[in-house]
Amino acid sequence: MFSILIPAIAALLSLQPQSTTGYAVGDEVKNFSLTNIDGKNVSLNDYASREGVIVVFTCNHCPYAKAYETRIMELDKNFASKGYPVLAINPNDPIREPEDSPENMKKRAEEMAYTFPYLFDATQQVAKDFGATRTPHVYVLKNANGKFTVEYIGAIDDNTDDPNAVTAKYVEGAILVTEPSEFGLHDLKMAVELVKLYNIPYGIIINKDDGQDNMIKNYCRENEIQLFGAIPYSMEAARLYSNGILLCEDSDHKNNFDHIAIRIKEAFAW
Repeated sequence: MFSILIPAIAALLSLQPQSTTGYAVGDEVKNFSLTNIDGKNVSLNDYASREGVIVVFTCNHCPYAKAYETRIMELDKNFASKGYPVLAINPNDPIREPEDSPENMKKRAEEMAYTFPYLFDATQQVAKDFGATRTPHVYVLKNANGKFTVEYIGAIDDNTDDPNAVTAKYVEGAILVTEPSEFGLHDLKMAVELVKLYNIPYGIIINKDDGQDNMIKNYCRENEIQLFGAIPYSMEAARLYSNGILLCEDSDHKNNFDHIAIRIKEAFAW
């Protein structure tokens, strides 16, 4: 099996708890159509030719939304050209929050020169469908033959106050951990396709390594994928585990982990 350790967005994104209602990662998102600040309707289906969409629930009045406004703009600047434009949605009731009226939305978008649609969710139904509970609340949708599925739910980064002090932002690197089995290779191939889709630097660690020239090593070699290292599958590891000893507390394993860490830092320039 494999896991993706994301030391940065999403890490992917400073992950925040997902809503217990609404869409979950992997769910298909139904089409919606909302009014943009120019009075025209924009639907999710309008993006059928794109790789995906970054849906951001935001607004005018919320101090957190204000703090992230330029970073939302940066998302569109950085990812629209890669096939993932931003689609901003205001889910607030202007009767309760006059600053979030369509008129003020248009004024703000023009002042800041938004390069993306800023839609008004008048009934808050789209926000409910998504399960959006705060602003900003980010959903990355992937398009597969016109069907959009949720790939990520969470925050933009981990520092509301100071963008220069952010330690977790987007996905800056992926470490794919797998084992030398048919299932491990199958899942690894899917993970590799995902990180390649988003142009994320990545490398592989083999867990439960048998010490042989196995299928994972062959796959890495054939596809010129960086192998950060391997964690051996041994009776000694099982003995340490059964005695409540962490592998990193054992000198031999610690040296191995240290070497792996050095390779990762060099690869990602951390």
